[in-house]
Amino acid sequence: VLHMSSQPNNEVPPPAPDDPNKRAKLEEKEAKKQEHVSRRKEKRTKKRKERQAVRDDVASKPADDGGDDGAAVSAGVVTLDQIGETSYHFRAGLRCVHPYAFTFKTFCKGRWDGRTVLDLYTQDFPTLPREVYMRKIQAGLITVNGAVVSPDTVLHIHDELAHSVHRHEPSVSDAPVRIVASDADVVVIDKPASIPVHPCGRYRHNSVLFILAHEHNHRALYMVHRLDRLTSGLLLLARSAESAKRYADQIQAGKVRKTYVAKVKGQFPETPEDLLVDQPLLVQNHRLGLNRVAPEGKPAQTLFRRLAYDTHTNTSLVECRPQTGRTHQIRIHLHWLGHPITNDPLYNDSPGIR
Repeated sequence: VLHMSSQPNNEVPPPAPDDPNKRAKLEEKEAKKQEHVSRRKEKRTKKRKERQAVRDDVASKPADDGGDDGAAVSAGVVTLDQIGETSYHFRAGLRCVHPYAFTFKTFCKGRWDGRTVLDLYTQDFPTLPREVYMRKIQAGLITVNGAVVSPDTVLHIHDELAHSVHRHEPSVSDAPVRIVASDADVVVIDKPASIPVHPCGRYRHNSVLFILAHEHNHRALYMVHRLDRLTSGLLLLARSAESAKRYADQIQAGKVRKTYVAKVKGQFPETPEDLLVDQPLLVQNHRLGLNRVAPEGKPAQTLFRRLAYDTHTNTSLVECRPQTGRTHQIRIHLHWLGHPITNDPLYNDSPGIR
């Protein structure tokens, strides 16, 4: 039974305890909490000012051939300091990043509250053994609120965690990130396969946004849509929040047609009309980014049409036109049809054919 009360739902703080020691501890805890909140606000303000400085710097420069001819409002601004962290070198068809010093920073999330520093890193970031994390905490390479702590220090919401590392990024294709069109609103690039669009996971400088900053001086661009790391093709980036919203709204409304070509396993069916796959998708593993077909998932539709079939390799070229924009949608729908992309490491049980 839902009980509706006519009384205002104002929170009333609990009465202060009679014990002076308990009262002092509560006051100390509240003061520490407010200090953390204030520190976090200061850091956010500082970051906003840094982004605005980059945008002002970009806006003050004349346009060039690739041209930064307007101020871009972007959450993905790449600063000159970040560009100066490292550089690229190329070998054997790969773009490589020289290892560099880097500090991962994050604030304590609600689900981390009450856990120890050692348990958090060991359980949520299991890339290193527990013993290594123990040594890093003791050496001050992992800190809390800028201070060296013990491995059994208990974390609280708003605590700032910092983890200093010698960062080694995976290599990607050395194919150039080529600008195919550019105007006052957008920059359109030809994204090579293997390069993620934005920094994520182990990739940072080996991402489209950082490469554009390094090599084309595009340091403030706004995301309109994304392509999977392993997917190549045209990518639209906006110079302003207004432009990004306008183009994103057109994509959302179905006014923009996106077409992909995939090489798939087996003889894809040849039909007189486009083959529609209308199968909802559900996130299976947030950490790995895996999705699957499931009745309780979000609606997802893709149109397919066979372009060619190679009897020697038993592979088909298929035109794919997503009608919705779910993560890995085309890859999962092709797998569901029994024709996974030939070299898909996630949704093909035996990738290998290129």
